[in-house]
Amino acid sequence: MKRFKQSTVVIIGAESAIGQAAAVRFACEGANVVLVGHLSKVLSQTAKSLPQDNTWIHGDNYLTITCDIKDPNQITAMIQEIKQRFGTIDILINKAGFAIEEPAELSHQPNLTDNDWHHAIQTDRRSFEMLCHELLPELTRNRSTIINVLSSFNNQSAVYQDAKISIQTLTQKLALDFARHGVRVNLVYSNALVIPTKGKTALAAISPLDCPATPKAIAAAIAFLASEDAAAITGVSLPVDGGFEISDDSD
Repeated sequence: MKRFKQSTVVIIGAESAIGQAAAVRFACEGANVVLVGHLSKVLSQTAKSLPQDNTWIHGDNYLTITCDIKDPNQITAMIQEIKQRFGTIDILINKAGFAIEEPAELSHQPNLTDNDWHHAIQTDRRSFEMLCHELLPELTRNRSTIINVLSSFNNQSAVYQDAKISIQTLTQKLALDFARHGVRVNLVYSNALVIPTKGKTALAAISPLDCPATPKAIAAAIAFLASEDAAAITGVSLPVDGGFEISDDSD
């Protein structure tokens, strides 16, 4: 089923595992996919994993953009490039705090302190809020949807907990601000992310449901919230963790 045929989805933080899974999911459902991030090489690799056969409309339904959303000039250039290629922006996905998901990202900055991360979280929040307001005319025109995504391997991380509160607050604020424009804003989060490697799944946590919170599972939740089936849902924070958050192990 092509729920998103002729829709354009923009994924901020597309180099993350969840960003990659979301890109493939939306592409398989017919969407034009815009991959936005800092790492051009990784974005190009993700683009190669998108479907290129008859499950998609044609082979140029994607665009990769290297962009720092903290830079207003880069944001302006990004919006212009997207509009020139696809004309509209229907779905905006923000993979917030992706640096606390990927060990590879941490390895590049081993000396960062908790204060550095707290500052980064607030900076990312302000930057994304400004991006949303910059995009509001486009989002309003198409009654678009915005989905924030937050994940971590470690639910005990103080950085993750702070990021969760910050992104939840931002999600609710934007949902209220944008509701009158017909734009929905929701959050998908997981504090027990599992990344399958080499055919095996290294469980980060045991969930009551025994159903790992993989990038693919999180992408499915994102697709639901972006679809017409969720037309009456806005301002919610949806956990995807197999029930780990409500279990005793999450305390």
